[in-house]
Amino acid sequence: MELIQLQLPGEMSGWHEGPKVGDVTANKPVAFEGGGVKILVLRVKDKLRAFRNACGHVGLPLERGTCNAEAGTITCPWHGFRFNADTGECLTSPECQLEPFALRVTAGVVWVKPT
Repeated sequence: MELIQLQLPGEMSGWHEGPKVGDVTANKPVAFEGGGVKILVLRVKDKLRAFRNACGHVGLPLERGTCNAEAGTITCPWHGFRFNADTGECLTSPECQLEPFALRVTAGVVWVKPT
């Protein structure tokens, strides 16, 4: 009998499995690595967003940043730069944007496709 290995279609097209949807709260972003890329998933007003886990200022990780669900922002823990958590726009310095990634949810699991 021949064994057949199945792969999820997402894995074949550059999508990487992230956290479960319930693990991403309005107050706590979740970081993971997919395809050698550090990824940050945020919850913003019942929507999930994915960005490269690197502050647009000097590239330090943002997973310990402060999320403000009401304002829809994440603040970098290193130098205090504030970002719009929905778009990645830097509210402190316009040239320091976050890099967004495509995100989808399948069966309660977040999948991200880094560019």
